[in-house]
Amino acid sequence: MVCQQFFYNLPDFFKYYIMIIGENMKILATDFDNTLYVKDENIFFKNIEILRKFISNNKVCIITGRSYPNIMEEINKYQIPYTYLICQDGAKIFLNTGECINTIALPTEELIKVVKILDTNHINFNYDNGYEESDNPEKCVKITIKYQDY
Repeated sequence: MVCQQFFYNLPDFFKYYIMIIGENMKILATDFDNTLYVKDENIFFKNIEILRKFISNNKVCIITGRSYPNIMEEINKYQIPYTYLICQDGAKIFLNTGECINTIALPTEELIKVVKILDTNHINFNYDNGYEESDNPEKCVKITIKYQDY
């Protein structure tokens, strides 16, 4: 299977990548914030309509740095269609059924190094497992720095 960028008949404002994944199937991968989800509501709703048409015979992958619960609020609110959802800057991959099919946790050795630096510098932080922030390093995919007003 050869994947290549394919330029589909989409408006210029819609930044995207489409890969050919079969003879008659394509997958569109797009970032969410400031790409699919934009401040201009007319453009945003056009983007959603384009996805609805495209997904009828193809696949759509939405990519975001947001957590799964956070992005799902927007997806449910606007009924945004998708096949795959990549969250937490690539650390978690979900199907449109909500099933998490892949998680890449931070390596324990690296996590210990980062935590040591944060602790040494008295920087408050939380571990993030892709669903919520906590004090538990288990299954951590991201460290979130707590806002500190100096």
